[in-house]
Amino acid sequence: MPDFKVNDKLKSVLYKFLEPNYSITDDMYLEKLLLHFREEDKISVFTEWIFYVLEKWKETPRQPSLGAFVLRILGLIVSEKKRFKLMQKENVIPRIIDLMNIRYNSNLSMKLGYVAMLSSLVNHEYGCDYLSESETWKDVVNYYYEDTSIYISRECQKFISTYINTVIDDNPAVCENVINYTLKALLVSDEVLKTTLKDTNGVAKFKPVIEMANHLYETLLFDPHICATSMILEKFDLEMIAWKLLDGTEDMLLTSILSRLLTSMYFVSMQCKNKSGEITHSDFKLFESKLYNLLGFIIPKSGKFSLNILVQSQIYWYKLSPTVLYEPERNSKQYIFENQLIILQLMPVLGSIVTTRISENECLDSYCNKLFELTCESIQRLCYVFRDSIVAQDNRPESLHTGVLSLMQIKDIIHRDQAIIMFQALMYILKDFVPELDPHPPVQYSGLSSDEILILYPEVLSSILETLSSLIDCFRINWRESLESICLFTFMNQLLKNPHLSSKLAVKTLKLMQEVIQNFMPPNLALLVNTLEGSTINQLGPLLFKRMHDVSWEVRDSALEVLRIVTTIAEIKFTAFQDHILENELCALCVSMAIDDLESYVRATALSCLCAMVRVEKFWAQSLSLQNLPGKMINILKFESEGIVRREAAALMKELFEHHKIPKSVMDEVFKTMVIAAVKDLHWEVQVNALDFWQKVIEQQMSNQGMIDGVFPSVTFSKENRKIVTLTAKEIKVRLGKVLEELARLGCLQVLLTTIEDCNHQVVTKAVLIVQYISKLLSQHGVLSSPSEAKDKKILPDVVSSSCKKSDISVPQCVPVLDTFGADYSESYRPAQKVARLVRNGEIESSYAVPSHDNSEMCFNSSDQVIDAIVKESDISLLQRVYQDQLNINNQEERKMVSKCITSEEFLAKLSEINLTKHVACRSEWLDYCCDDLSSLLDDILASSIGRESNAVDCY
Repeated sequence: MPDFKVNDKLKSVLYKFLEPNYSITDDMYLEKLLLHFREEDKISVFTEWIFYVLEKWKETPRQPSLGAFVLRILGLIVSEKKRFKLMQKENVIPRIIDLMNIRYNSNLSMKLGYVAMLSSLVNHEYGCDYLSESETWKDVVNYYYEDTSIYISRECQKFISTYINTVIDDNPAVCENVINYTLKALLVSDEVLKTTLKDTNGVAKFKPVIEMANHLYETLLFDPHICATSMILEKFDLEMIAWKLLDGTEDMLLTSILSRLLTSMYFVSMQCKNKSGEITHSDFKLFESKLYNLLGFIIPKSGKFSLNILVQSQIYWYKLSPTVLYEPERNSKQYIFENQLIILQLMPVLGSIVTTRISENECLDSYCNKLFELTCESIQRLCYVFRDSIVAQDNRPESLHTGVLSLMQIKDIIHRDQAIIMFQALMYILKDFVPELDPHPPVQYSGLSSDEILILYPEVLSSILETLSSLIDCFRINWRESLESICLFTFMNQLLKNPHLSSKLAVKTLKLMQEVIQNFMPPNLALLVNTLEGSTINQLGPLLFKRMHDVSWEVRDSALEVLRIVTTIAEIKFTAFQDHILENELCALCVSMAIDDLESYVRATALSCLCAMVRVEKFWAQSLSLQNLPGKMINILKFESEGIVRREAAALMKELFEHHKIPKSVMDEVFKTMVIAAVKDLHWEVQVNALDFWQKVIEQQMSNQGMIDGVFPSVTFSKENRKIVTLTAKEIKVRLGKVLEELARLGCLQVLLTTIEDCNHQVVTKAVLIVQYISKLLSQHGVLSSPSEAKDKKILPDVVSSSCKKSDISVPQCVPVLDTFGADYSESYRPAQKVARLVRNGEIESSYAVPSHDNSEMCFNSSDQVIDAIVKESDISLLQRVYQDQLNINNQEERKMVSKCITSEEFLAKLSEINLTKHVACRSEWLDYCCDDLSSLLDDILASSIGRESNAVDCY
């Protein structure tokens, strides 16, 4: 639609908002509108509208949501300096503020709109000057301290930090004034601080101020103006104030906020020195001592807050370390800073390991010695303090859970060496949940056994399993780096035998087992010993067989996922799994679950598992060949209601065809079914998988005619003539013609021409790729002329209507109620409305007939009788007969759908008319237009303003 039409519609919507009795039915309309308003031509419409608002709202107040919309639109206008100067000539911003009484308005939407409008002024120097002169930035600071909404707090923090870092170079005095005004609650004497800390309400007033200071430091850490702003902040001596508050308060939340603030301060101070030049050894030692001193103060108070500091430090150091220029001290051992943090962070895990004497476990003893070698004396002392605080706690499982959760927060930013240290610690704590491996298990946490912990604290084991799975997936840890990894499969095996293991934990255990097998961590797999004898992995088959019968469908599904991975490995890499799977009858069980399981997700996973199984010849010969898989897949594709199951059935059919597992006796039925799946299925993934099947059919037909690896060799053996044939250009054309004839007979060509016009973009893209492959091959050998690029050629020819006159492979036409409208009647019948329109136009004659209740034809002498008959007919029965051909497709109609609809000559003719590249591009543009269309949104808003009664829709 042209832009001027959209602008006219936009004006109608905007002025509709200002009508006296208009109310916004859905605030999301306003949010969606704002996403479209960036173009200059739209801004001009808004500018005119803003001036109209100023005049209109002098007398009529508006609802808050519309007022917030006006403020955000104004912010969009003044975000550009030329438009801002235009608005300032008319004094628009102060007039809007006064008109809405914004400073005293308690509505959240209005406040957010006002902050958004002021934030847009920071984009240019004129706006910053206006904020400084008018001191409207104070309104934002006041909003922050008056409002408890998290949305207001975030937007206010963002505005203040952005404003300070923007004006710091040009006007540092203004910056200092803003900081002083923002943090004035902290800038008081020591006596006032002590007095305020004794008052509960006073402590509550400190929290938002410290949050604001912390936000300033956090944003400053990665800002280019860090040095200039940091110098101003140092004038207020916030570090000393924070320590005084930290030492004098017993409030745990305030302690947490203060510890975060001090951590940010220390990293900002180090980064400032880094920006000004290379950091000396003494500078870095000072930074470390301050951070370690803070941890030593917080650890006895709260292990959770200590972990928060460590996680915060890990994130900061990960972002800063690549840019830090550090001068190490000569002739001294350098300890890697991130190792110090990770080992201290592991203390809740290490302190919870249940072992009477470390020396009894050689591996654990070696691991502890490794940790001592990696840590400095300061961290070692903190580790002992941390351990003692954990041991003294009454609820150690909760401390362990908190520690593991903190490790999960940093799993994406740690280095490989840290990941191995973390993995080893988690392996030792996991062993405590498998007491069956120890003939004399020690006493567990707080006097609880491992089974009791599983029941009372399932989240502990859940977090351990999830973290181990993530580490294996990210870092591919193997036995060379961690000997502990060779025990992981045994631990999983024992856990799955535990009757106290919940379904959720069983799923996570199976997921970890899948990762272990996939990464070849068991000793047999790691050393490529192609046998299962003498190993715990020999118990995998019975274990999966049991879990595939679990009551919980999630567990069954996870067990099938493990079986799928094992099957994939069994194909080539570890063939010993083949006999193991057959001995435990897992192939037959997988087929049974694919057909009979009550849960569709399980059936789909079982089918995907079968896709991997049919590739293994031994599975097919000894088990799957007896299961009639092609027939069962045909039934699924015809009668299964769940799209995800049909999707996997189509994929399995492709695998069966590719590996020559389909008997010739059912091949025709398979082709008919796959035609329907590609063209008629309502699930796009089924259609794509069906097209994959037809792609394999095309490749096989080409191979039958002598093609090898996508090209025709100079000579080939002819099965038909039983002799070697030279493949000349003429002979290749003949063979390609045979391929096209066979594909036409099977219905493949009609499938391709139909699916390139499908309503789904993924289906069209897949079909176009296949057609392009055929087109390129035919063009190379002179069978097809190159597609014309002329502008008068059709981008999207009407393939179906021209090629399916004999039989319709697309949507079956509706059988009209009035079947004597004539041979040219092709429009879908609309029951009462269609007849009524014809009656009004005088087009119904007495010879027209409508079906009666007994499906016999009745003749009427007047149009009134026709209408009376339809009125007496019930809606359901009428529609049932009108659309019975669509709702009840019998076998005869299916045969009609898969019958030959297009010849190879017609296919070539259509192919020469299609510009496939433009076709896909047009579809993509159309989808973008439909998904993000301003005109459609404006139509919805205008329609929503119409009364409900006048917008009533006929039931037909």
